[in-house]
Amino acid sequence: MAALRKTQIGATVELDIMALADSSLTGAQKFEKVVASTLPLLATMVAGTSTDQSKADVADIACALVQTTYNDIMSTKAGSIASVILRLLGSAK
Repeated sequence: MAALRKTQIGATVELDIMALADSSLTGAQKFEKVVASTLPLLATMVAGTSTDQSKADVADIACALVQTTYNDIMSTKAGSIASVILRLLGSAK
C-alpha cells in the first residue's frame, strides 16, 4: 500500500477523504463513497498490464488503500493534537 499511496491515485484518495471530513455522512458512507471513486482509477491502472486482476481483487485493493490512507491521516492528526497538548501542559508549569 505504501507504494500505491505515493501515486496520483493515492493523492486523489487523500483529497477525497479530506473533502468528506466534515460531511454529514456516516463513516461507512464516506468509506464507500471514496472506495467507489477509487475503483475506476485502480481498474484503469491495472488494465492492459500483465497483471490479471479480478474485479474482486481490485475492490479489495481499493478498500485497503482507502483504509490505510485514512489511518495515516488520522494518526498524523492525533500526533499533532498530542504535541499541542504536551506543549500546553509544559507551559502550564
